[in-house]
Amino acid sequence: MLSRLRNSYVSRGGSMDHARLFGRRLKVLRKANKLNQAELAEKVGIETKYLSNIETGRRSPSFEKTVALAKALEVPISALFSFDHDEADPKILKRRIEANLAKATPQQLKQIYGHVRQVVES
Repeated sequence: MLSRLRNSYVSRGGSMDHARLFGRRLKVLRKANKLNQAELAEKVGIETKYLSNIETGRRSPSFEKTVALAKALEVPISALFSFDHDEADPKILKRRIEANLAKATPQQLKQIYGHVRQVVES
C-alpha cells in the first residue's frame, strides 16, 4: 500500500528525498562490496530492473527486501539508512564535486575556484 502511494506521489511530480538517499546509499554499499546490480539482485532474489529502480529512488523496497539487501551486503540494516555517512567519504565527495563541476558554466567555475582557494588557503 505505501509503495503504491509513494509511486503515485512520484509520478505526480513529487519529491521523495529519502527514497533517493536510500537508493544512493544502497548503491554505495553495493559498490563497496564489489557487486554489480545483477549480482546483488540475484543474492536478494529480485529483478535487476527493480534494484535499479530502488537505487534511483523510483521504488522503495518492502521491509523484507530491505532486510534481504542488508544481509546480502553483510551490513546492519541501519547502514542502509546512514545517509550522512556518504558526506564523510572523501571518494564520494570528490565524485560529487567533479560531477557538479562538469555541469558548471565558465562563470560558475571562476566563482567556485575563488571559493575553493579561500577555503584551502585559510
